[in-house]
Amino acid sequence: MTTIHGLTPWWEPIRSHIHALHLSTTSEGIAIACCDSLGRVASFSSGYIGSPEFIHQPIINEHTKFQLASISKFITACLVLELSLRGKLKLDEQIQPPHNILNVPVTLGQLLTHRAGFIDTAGTLGTIDGSRPFWTTEYWQNNKSHLHQTETVGEYHYSTWGYWLIQKIIEWRLEIPFEQLLQRWLCFPLGLTATTSSSPKTTDSTACWGHDSLGKPLAYGWRHFQGIEAAAGVWSSAADMGLLISHLLQPKFTNSKGAKLLVRLSDLIAVPSCYGYQYGLLLTSINREKVLLHTGTNPGYHAVLQFCPKSKAGFVVMTNLECLNIFNQSLVKYMEWLMVDTAGLAL
Repeated sequence: MTTIHGLTPWWEPIRSHIHALHLSTTSEGIAIACCDSLGRVASFSSGYIGSPEFIHQPIINEHTKFQLASISKFITACLVLELSLRGKLKLDEQIQPPHNILNVPVTLGQLLTHRAGFIDTAGTLGTIDGSRPFWTTEYWQNNKSHLHQTETVGEYHYSTWGYWLIQKIIEWRLEIPFEQLLQRWLCFPLGLTATTSSSPKTTDSTACWGHDSLGKPLAYGWRHFQGIEAAAGVWSSAADMGLLISHLLQPKFTNSKGAKLLVRLSDLIAVPSCYGYQYGLLLTSINREKVLLHTGTNPGYHAVLQFCPKSKAGFVVMTNLECLNIFNQSLVKYMEWLMVDTAGLAL
């Protein structure tokens, strides 16, 4: 237990019970990272990576990689906001990609908040080849059954395709692949060593193998989401997510030009006075306190991310199980209660 000036981190009840309560004899597992208002970060884990590639199963630790599923959108928003703060992108610029493929121009701000007029009809997009130039008439026409900019721009409609378009726009504008942008502007400045949009090999002992809702390993480990990583295909670890959460919760200084990473949690709040989807996070309330959160579910994975701005605390829970089991559901509820109701610290 770590105690500073008599203050015990809010997550200690979680740490003391997770190893005893989690069914670590199963093939799937869990990793958690937490942060408090003093800037302290803790990560802990239980279970195994669950890959049939290994006779002796590697145990999950703070550096084990999980697929973040839709929390990839949060990572993408952090990257786009960082590029905006650096003057490389503009959130409010009206953008019409080549060949006028959109019905009406949109802004990155509208795409980040799911207010660019898109709706999804295809569900999971991992089977669609997103690697081709997105403005080619053939590609766009062939995928119109999955992509519709039919709603009023400015109205909220959650859309994976909107974040696919973000990835394609920033790659087009900056002429740099998404993975290189992610590493250069987000991962390298914070020292994030496991966060990537590149799928690991199935023989990688640092990557969790996905499991369906019954706990059975997926046939090929995981879906690759090629070309749409910004929406659903980013990987990360508890250690990396803890560093990012801690950084975002830090106050913004007036003279921050020399900072390694400029973006903060406050930058991700598009409209502070309104609940709803902001830049990569949903602004809602828990126990009458404002909370920013995102969840993610991919075939084989589930993750939950939450911030409490008032208590300056946050956490992430990542599993290589497609849905939260009863233990993990109770764990998330307990953690959000501790984070909000103890103001980030338990005396």
